[in-house]
Amino acid sequence: MPPLSTTNAAPAPPSRATEPRYRNQAAQRVLRVLSAFAGPERDLGVTELAQRLGMNKNMVHRALTTLAAGRLLSAILYGLSPRDPVTYATAILLMALVALLACWSPASRAIHIDPASTLREE
Repeated sequence: MPPLSTTNAAPAPPSRATEPRYRNQAAQRVLRVLSAFAGPERDLGVTELAQRLGMNKNMVHRALTTLAAGRLLSAILYGLSPRDPVTYATAILLMALVALLACWSPASRAIHIDPASTLREE
């Protein structure tokens, strides 16, 4: 049996000295992604940006999400405003349709199964 600790002190919290470094790295990534749009080619996908910047696609996606949330990419959106109600309604309806289609197949199979015969088999 391991010896019991005689101190009741809680473990020390992580050092706050490392936090600014991580925030600085995230800000640098966002600035790198933003600067990629300063060139002549503005129609870039996440994969193309990741390859050009030498970053993971996940990091590029997070940076783009951060920029979009801050409305910094609104100038790049062609014909859309960040608060376009038609776009939001279309996106919501499309997501609802995809969810309905994803649920339809398992639900229709479940409807056609006889519960009594299934319980008898088990």
